[in-house]
Amino acid sequence: RLYMKIVRYTYNASADALENPVVILDGIKIFSGYHDGGKMVIANNHIFLTIGDARQVENPEDHPYLQPGDPFLSQNLNVFSGKILRLNMDGTVPVDNPFAKAPYDKTPRNLIWSYGHRNTQGLVVGKANTLYYAEHGRDNDDEMGIIKKGRNYGWPLIEGFCDKPFEVVSCDTIENHEEPLQSWNPNVAPSNMEYVGESLIGEFQNSILVGTLTGDNFGKHISVLSLSEEGDAVIHERKLFFQEYGRIRDLCVDPQGNIYFITSNTTAGVGGASDDRIMKISFHSNSLITAIDDRINSDIILFPNPLGEEGKIHINLPSDKGSLQLFNSNGTLSDSYVVKQKAMIIEGREFAPGIYFLKFSEGSKSFTRKVIVK
Repeated sequence: RLYMKIVRYTYNASADALENPVVILDGIKIFSGYHDGGKMVIANNHIFLTIGDARQVENPEDHPYLQPGDPFLSQNLNVFSGKILRLNMDGTVPVDNPFAKAPYDKTPRNLIWSYGHRNTQGLVVGKANTLYYAEHGRDNDDEMGIIKKGRNYGWPLIEGFCDKPFEVVSCDTIENHEEPLQSWNPNVAPSNMEYVGESLIGEFQNSILVGTLTGDNFGKHISVLSLSEEGDAVIHERKLFFQEYGRIRDLCVDPQGNIYFITSNTTAGVGGASDDRIMKISFHSNSLITAIDDRINSDIILFPNPLGEEGKIHINLPSDKGSLQLFNSNGTLSDSYVVKQKAMIIEGREFAPGIYFLKFSEGSKSFTRKVIVK
């Protein structure tokens, strides 16, 4: 049998060693071969831990009606499976957890912060202490969104958005349901994630970076999700290093803003002995990222791009009706235009240097194109 636990150590800098282990939480049973989640972050002086559906009941003698392999454990508040937990730094139960009751012993119900998860492998704190997650779906609908107190994220009744007939029924009936901000079809198998606030690399500002693991046709890239100014919506996605390095397992950002990621190919039975590496993305003042996914599969044609000395952007749109919006790299709306003809010219002399996105919308259709101002 497999178990998961949290252990706190004291770091001895002079000896470069971990000492004085203290068990914060243990006895989290993980059925062999199924998901354990296992991502942990510290935010607002609390520990948050993700636990996958695991498909194994915690105390089988107390729950004889639940069997290993039951995906509905994620909806059961009496087991750890399919949950995100919240603990005090000393391992005690926060009294303001959504389902906690005296005497506040360390039961699943007392420690649960959110539920209805399948396999949450990404967890990160963004602007204004917003907690974001990335989670594996089953056959479809990997997802990314915001973790909120006491909310139900749907598994196994709902995967991703409420966009299938059987899901709509569940969305109308299950309590406290929370939809994601982003869903991927086909699956990309999101791994860990990082938040980037201010960055010398303009396209990374106020964005979530998600590593992906899956398949030959999808995944195996870093997904750059540009957020709205409030951080409650994804306004644009682009793929970085698509299929170049294989499976992206983890990311981190150092205090100088450099971004690191690590590949994980040999564990999946692919790649050579020296294939898995730690890679670094850093800012160079003499160069600007322009070649990656400039068109974003868009039907908007524009020139010049980057914007030159002329200061005018010539645009050809898919339709002569709709709306056109200009966003900066932080996701802030810079300007809006009424579309009356397919060919338009936008005055750009006053634009500050950086990365912008033009979004054309007509009914339910929308197209986005990146604009670079040197």
